[in-house]
Amino acid sequence: SEKRVIELCEKIKILKLKWDCYARVNNLSEKMVSSMKEAGCVGMRIGFESGNDEILKKVKKNTTLEQARKAMKIIKKYDMKTFGFFMIGLSEDTEKTINQTIDFAIELEPTFASFAITTPFPGTEMFKEYIDKKWMPTNINLHNMTLHDSELTRTNKLTPAEIFNYYKKAKRRFYLRWGY
Repeated sequence: SEKRVIELCEKIKILKLKWDCYARVNNLSEKMVSSMKEAGCVGMRIGFESGNDEILKKVKKNTTLEQARKAMKIIKKYDMKTFGFFMIGLSEDTEKTINQTIDFAIELEPTFASFAITTPFPGTEMFKEYIDKKWMPTNINLHNMTLHDSELTRTNKLTPAEIFNYYKKAKRRFYLRWGY
C-alpha cells in the first residue's frame, strides 16, 4: 500500500542507502515514487510481460498497458533506472501479439529489458494446460528448465522454433535500435 511504502521509506531514508526494488504498475503512485527517490531508490524492476491488454487479462496479470505507460512516466520524472521484464510465447501469443510486446518494450524505453521465453514450470496453470493439450514431452528433464530455452514453449499458433526466433528478434530490436 502507498501508506506502508511511504512509512518504510521514512525509515530507510535515515540509513542513506542506494537501493532498487521490484514494483507493480497497477499500484505505483507519484507520491510513492517521490518518497522512494528521497529514500535512496535508484531503480525499479517491473514485470510488464506483454504489450497486449487481452494477453495480460488471460494470464491474470491484473495490469493494463495504460497503467504501465503512466507508471513509466512517473518513474522517468524522478530519473530512476528501470528494468522491464517481457515474456515471449505466452499461451495465447501470436505473431501479432509478440510484435506488440516488442514494440511496447521499445515504446516504454526501460533502461534495460529482459525478454524471456515463457516456460511451463511444474505447479503452474500453464504446466497443467500443457499436460492437458499433450504438449509436454514425456522425456523432459524438469530440472533443466530455463527462461531462455524454447524447447518446451508453444502456443496455439506458434512452434517452439518460431518462439525462439521472436525471442532473438526482441533482444535485437530492443538493444540494437538507433539511440539506445
